[in-house]
Amino acid sequence: MHIRLIAALLLILALPAATAAETITVTLIGTGAGPGAGGRGMTNTRNQTITLIEAGGLSLVFDAGRGLVAGLVGAGISVIGRADKVFLTHLHSDHVTGLPDLFVNGAALGRTGPLRLWGPPGTEAMAAHLTEAFAWDIKYRTNRRRKGPSFDAKDAGTGRIFEEAGVTVTAFAVDHWPPRLDASARDDFPAYGYRVDFGGRSVTLSGDTRFSENVIKFAKGTDLLIHEVSLTAGRGRRSAHHTSPEQAGDVFRRAAPKLAVYSHIVFGRQGADALVRRTGYDGPLVVGQDGMRITVGESVKVGPQ
Repeated sequence: MHIRLIAALLLILALPAATAAETITVTLIGTGAGPGAGGRGMTNTRNQTITLIEAGGLSLVFDAGRGLVAGLVGAGISVIGRADKVFLTHLHSDHVTGLPDLFVNGAALGRTGPLRLWGPPGTEAMAAHLTEAFAWDIKYRTNRRRKGPSFDAKDAGTGRIFEEAGVTVTAFAVDHWPPRLDASARDDFPAYGYRVDFGGRSVTLSGDTRFSENVIKFAKGTDLLIHEVSLTAGRGRRSAHHTSPEQAGDVFRRAAPKLAVYSHIVFGRQGADALVRRTGYDGPLVVGQDGMRITVGESVKVGPQ
């Protein structure tokens, strides 16, 4: 009898551990867009674009906008030491201004190795220039007890670019060339979306893009689709490099994620109600907020902010 009871308890205890091992946790550290974080008065209320994805014991950071280090501390101080893998969708300032902070100060807050960095062509050059820009600080603070910060940066192509601890990251091209130019400028201004897979779960990030068939292709059936949006897109050429709510609704219907979440939001003069109404999507949809946590397991759950 005791043997059966012990065996049953062991089985019960084993079940949550197995489920947890297949879970992806997503924290929206920054959901703002552009230099002004997406709208009037939002510079101090939203961080720029930053998404933390935790799976398989790894902490992956996607984009590095303003507020990165403080946001990571808010997600748990131990994350700073583990947040040594950063994936950039493109090199716009609102996606990289937090990178120097993590590069220089992360080394003093728990990171023991180089800051590993992936992104489109131009990423390696940016990392080299940042290292040069902070050379004085690095030389000053480096000693026998503390190794100076360094980058391990890669200009990544598309396809599977990362695979560790059962976690894979796939990069795919999206369309974010300047609105003043035509599609022939695509290769001069490369931009990526990313798909993260782990334990049969998946999270897809659109990155900054116009309406993109490639996002639909790579997000098809994903558990969680995090998509950019601009309430000013479609109203003149100025915002032609972003996705309107109506276009995003089409992406959601065709990709059919378990949950769609807006981030990198350009509100302009409108608000969340207008954003949801204009999307016209009947599936599960959440307007992202800084600090929002999403758990991707058997189901996709939005936790406290």
